[in-house]
Amino acid sequence: MDKQIDLFIAGSMDQNISEAYKEAAIQLGKKINERDYNILFDGCYGLSFLTFNGLENKTRASMFWSARQRIPDIEGTVTWELNNQAAVTRAFVHNADACIFMKGTSGTVSELIYAIDAKKNKEHHNPIVILNINHEWDVLTNLLDTFGLEDLYYITDNVIDALNYIETSLYDKDSNFYNTWVKWNYLKRTEPILEDTKKMIKEK
Repeated sequence: MDKQIDLFIAGSMDQNISEAYKEAAIQLGKKINERDYNILFDGCYGLSFLTFNGLENKTRASMFWSARQRIPDIEGTVTWELNNQAAVTRAFVHNADACIFMKGTSGTVSELIYAIDAKKNKEHHNPIVILNINHEWDVLTNLLDTFGLEDLYYITDNVIDALNYIETSLYDKDSNFYNTWVKWNYLKRTEPILEDTKKMIKEK
């Protein structure tokens, strides 16, 4: 069995989100192609859909959604319908190996708080990354700082730095992920992919 890293991508559904965040979401999709990750997302148009749209192989994506949502019908994509949004949030966090949160509104914030709280309670061990581009999400990150839980998540403004953190965390020999998957050769590679954070991806 070959295990791939399952990455939960969260972010705004607002089509008017900043160009900087859109570029970050697109860059994230390109890097996911290179690293052979699978992604989990909600299927709604927005930042996570931009990441998904950049996947060369759409079968690498799973969409979790509540019965009250309307999502696009994309051939080859695995979809899971759950009873309500709370169940969707739990499914995202507990089926992922790592989570990336781009700027969003109440739904994204709710997912992030759940992920942090569940990690605090040792319900999962996923690396949690908050992508704060151009300080646009400072209001939230400053609030989180007051909780004293900084060791449970990582904040960066750089997509490659976010993925480097995730890879370093998952391939740490003391991590649950390493001892469940890497140690027993369930992954194709046994070493993390770490890139220069200044590396830019040229548009085709």
